Amino acid sequence: MYDMACPAYREVKNRLSEMGLKTHRQNLANYADKGYEMLRERLEPLIQEAIQQSKFTNNDATRLLVRSMETPDDPLKYTIEYVQAALSLEKKLCVMLYDEGTRDHMLQEEKIFKDSSIVGFVADRAPQYPAIVKDLEGQELLRQVCWFHARHYLVDAYLVDSRMEMLLILINALFYIERVFLQEDDQSPEHRLEFRKEWSEPIVDRIMEMLKKMRAAGDEYGQMVHRAVDYILDDEDAFRTFLSDDRIDMHNIAIERCFRHIAMGRRNWLQTGSHFSAQNLAFMFGLLESCKLNKVNFGEYIEDILTRILCGEEVDASFLPCDYVRHFEDGTDAEVTKTSQAVA
Repeated sequence: MYDMACPAYREVKNRLSEMGLKTHRQNLANYADKGYEMLRERLEPLIQEAIQQSKFTNNDATRLLVRSMETPDDPLKYTIEYVQAALSLEKKLCVMLYDEGTRDHMLQEEKIFKDSSIVGFVADRAPQYPAIVKDLEGQELLRQVCWFHARHYLVDAYLVDSRMEMLLILINALFYIERVFLQEDDQSPEHRLEFRKEWSEPIVDRIMEMLKKMRAAGDEYGQMVHRAVDYILDDEDAFRTFLSDDRIDMHNIAIERCFRHIAMGRRNWLQTGSHFSAQNLAFMFGLLESCKLNKVNFGEYIEDILTRILCGEEVDASFLPCDYVRHFEDGTDAEVTKTSQAVA
């Protein structure tokens, strides 16, 4: 289980031992899970609501190995499940959602996109995202496919066919153009669109032209090359979305970075012991990434909001990392302390 292996658990256990308090690690893990559940039930709906008020999001999913205790024929069997995530760079909030069987698109559709203010998003080419756009066609969602994922496919093709080098150079140029724009004095959306039309669009046109020639060449290219070609050409319009709307990014690297801890966990703590723990794990990692986006110390934040909840304070938007102001310090009221110091 996540709680069994995380450094925070070991640190807490060591501190309790120094105080002369002995407890079984399973009891401590269960206690931690109850704390995670309390935070998830109170904060997750608020984070989802804030992200739904955004105009654009980054969306993705990552694998998680989960043991299903509800399977009577094989209770110790581990299955591959998925954590679904949405990141709002506008609100500086990330939410990670988990439910059994979450490769289906309905989790993000119901909890993120449906009846929201979101007008566009960036994601990979997983089948769930075109399904979301189709199901919510009344909202007219813009979908941009991540160019970084396309680059991965081309890199794989380049390893077996060096003729892919020029395509990689052109895609790298697209990323370079985005970085160059950040140095422009005029950072307005209108100028960003003009900048993309002038510099990025001709490169995208050339990439698509080269890919179409490769597809037409047939057996001249191998399986890996055609795999990369099909990945891009089969969804060409979605790869071009960023050229017609200045507000949308051409990649979702930001949310890929948010999955770093879970990806590392697949090698460290390996799996999650139950669907309940997986829900808590997903939420807590999303909360951690939200704190990082807002430069909030995660440990101090958790300590403070737990203290406020236990003191009976009603949980509202001020508890979210994007609007957070620390209230308690070392068990005392920070606001009262600051006022006393000002009077002195």
